[in-house]
Amino acid sequence: MTTLISISPPDPRIDSAGLELHRVRTLPIVVISPHNQCDCHCVMCDIWKIRDAEEFSVPELERQIASFRDLRVRWVVFTGGEPQKNSRFSTLASMLRDEGIRVTLQAESLLPTRHRSFGPGHGFELHLISCSRRQFHGF
Repeated sequence: MTTLISISPPDPRIDSAGLELHRVRTLPIVVISPHNQCDCHCVMCDIWKIRDAEEFSVPELERQIASFRDLRVRWVVFTGGEPQKNSRFSTLASMLRDEGIRVTLQAESLLPTRHRSFGPGHGFELHLISCSRRQFHGF
């Protein structure tokens, strides 16, 4: 996402000074979906039905890094679809770690370990979450 929009209807009674009181000045945690597809088939989700694959790209993250600094982002959670389906996943995670941002992978664990640089000892956290009856691939 490159554009922020208001979810509140405009209110002519509120002046710009009033809006300034509600400006977001810090955003300690950001959740990124690096890929919109998943093979898990969890009982409460239908994301696996998505046919048109989309990835969060390196240039998209590069455009956001300055905002992450300004907003003092300290933690990014990669969630799904399945984050590891992103072809540049390791690069995205490394870019964030290079900025001193804590990185967590919330994965459904059906993919074999595709990114060996992820997990304990590499500065990344791994949380495996699956509500599927499919085969689990341990990390």
